[in-house]
Amino acid sequence: MIKTIQTTATAAFFALAVMTPFAASAAHDDEKSSNITLNIDDEDLLEALRNLDAEDLQEMREDLADARAEIAGAIDEINEAREEVKEAPGGEEALEAALKMAAATVREETRAAFDEVRAELDKAELKLAAEKASYSAEEYAETQEAIEMIRSEIAELEVVIEELVAVMEA
Repeated sequence: MIKTIQTTATAAFFALAVMTPFAASAAHDDEKSSNITLNIDDEDLLEALRNLDAEDLQEMREDLADARAEIAGAIDEINEAREEVKEAPGGEEALEAALKMAAATVREETRAAFDEVRAELDKAELKLAAEKASYSAEEYAETQEAIEMIRSEIAELEVVIEELVAVMEA
């Protein structure tokens, strides 16, 4: 079974588009929206990690840095939308209610997804240790580095997602 994690930047833009017409352009701006996926298959994760090279890891880091920047952009869009709805009767209340509901969903979904990724990485790491004899020293170190890099990137992504959620709940 393949599990997919998408950055919440796209979800945040979608939520804003649903909540207010002021953010609709952000939701459909191809330059601001990306779909970064990490496919996890219980049987193939370790093999996929084993096959990553330095270029693949760098590309993944860059994609996740872009995702963090997109989330920062979503925060700016939320703040702009708050300013714009002040002119509309009842707009602030509607936006705030929608943002709070969206924040709960973003927090719940990303936490569950990241917990699942971490659990699968833990399994892959245990399997890597158990199969260490079948790896060259370099291949073992590179695979371990890939696991650590993904963990680190997830932690950094969680920080900006929490910032996004805090702004949505403010």
